[in-house]
Order: sequence, then C-alpha cells, then structure tokens
Amino acid sequence: LGRVECGYYDRGECRSCTVIEVPYARQLARKQELVRELVDAHGAPRWLEPVASAERGFRNKAKMVVSGTVERPLLGILDRDGHGIDLTGCGLYPPQLLAAMPALRRIIGEFGLTPYDVPARRGELKHLLLTISPDGELLLRFVLRSAKLLGRIREHLGLLLQALPGLRVVTANLQPEHQAVLEGPVEHVLTDGDSLSMPINGIPLRLRPRSFFQTNTEVAAALYRQAVEWARELEPAEVVDLYCGVGGFALWSAAGSDDG
Repeated sequence: LGRVECGYYDRGECRSCTVIEVPYARQLARKQELVRELVDAHGAPRWLEPVASAERGFRNKAKMVVSGTVERPLLGILDRDGHGIDLTGCGLYPPQLLAAMPALRRIIGEFGLTPYDVPARRGELKHLLLTISPDGELLLRFVLRSAKLLGRIREHLGLLLQALPGLRVVTANLQPEHQAVLEGPVEHVLTDGDSLSMPINGIPLRLRPRSFFQTNTEVAAALYRQAVEWARELEPAEVVDLYCGVGGFALWSAAGSDDG
C-alpha cells in the first residue's frame, strides 16, 4: 500500500507527520526493528505481532491553535512566523470530530472570542482542545490568555451546547504566558459535568480535563487487553499501575481477575 494522501502535506502547509511518505506497513516494521535492537541484547524475549492502527481518523483529541481574526478564525497550527494555518480537514481526526469544527469557528465569531496573535502578543483565545469519546460525546476546553472572556463563555454556554449536541463537558483553562505551552495551571469547569465517559472494552473510564489518555482509542483498548492477558498468565497477588492517567490498566486488571 502507498502512503496516506494529505493535501496539507502535499501543498507544504503542514509537515507535522514527518514520515507520511513512508508506507505504514514499513513504518511499523521499522519501529519493531528499533525496539528489538534495544531489547534483544538483554534477553531476546518472545515477540508478539505489533498492534497496527487505522491510518486515518484515529485521533480522539484535537489540539487546535486559534489564530486569524474574530471574523475569520483559523483552527490548526502556526507557521514559523507565528501565522495560522487552518487544519480543520485533517485526516487524523474522525468524521464526528471534524464535523464540530465549523460550529467552533462560528462560535468564536458569535461570542467575540478574540484569537491570540502570537507575533503581536495580543488577543485572548489561544487554543481549542476537543476530545471525543467512543460514544461520540465531546469535551471542549478553551485555553485563554486571561479570565477576560470567561463571563462571555458562561453567558453563551446554552448556545454552545445547542451548537454541539454531543458536548458534555466545557472548561476554560488560563495560560497567561507568552510561551509555546499548551495549557496553564488554572482550570474553570463551566458545565455541571466535569468528566467525559470513555467506555473502553466495556469499562467506562472517566476522563477529566487535565487527565492523560491515549489519543488512539483502539490502540489503548488493545493495550489494556494485552495487559490483562499477561496478568492472568502471571497470577500476581498485586498489580501496581504507576503514572496511571485515568487508571485503565488497573481497572482492567481488576475486572479481569478471578475474584472480580
């Protein structure tokens, strides 16, 4: 099979996917080779087949830099000069997530959310962070320079929920520094709910705004299944899930144990 087609890459607008010209099967084989080179020298374990991902539409989270103007906002990335490149048709995102992008652009204009201009160091709205669950529910985070627009977003929250029917959690994160930092330490939850349900293999994980979660839901599910299989083979008395994020490995290990 050939490489994934991407108009943004072909036009030179986005080169974030640095190995896109390499067919995916070859990428996967090369990664396997690199891991073997590191590990085989320490014992040559039994190798399983790598878990392949879908090549398109696999990311459950979009991290969109907001640029442009209130009248014509751009959602995507910045070029080297700090000017915006719109990526609202990026093939990494599933169709349901892409379908939310026009509504988000419209909301920026209707609510008067001034995009942050990096070269000029003015404006308020820096990023939109949108996460989708396997059930199609959404978590939306506004990353703002200050609390200046907080009241305006709260005031129009009902319109926002109408524009995005699957929206369950809305927050505003404050990131005041002029730095290439995605988010700041302060988070304001604007909806009654503060976590997104992420059902994986029948277990509903709860994803809070600042929680870590794998951006590839299907690969995360495969990781959990494999971990449980190993745990059953070893029959450990205890399992410790370090740096656990939403606790997927621990919850799945508990569910897969003989005593439940």
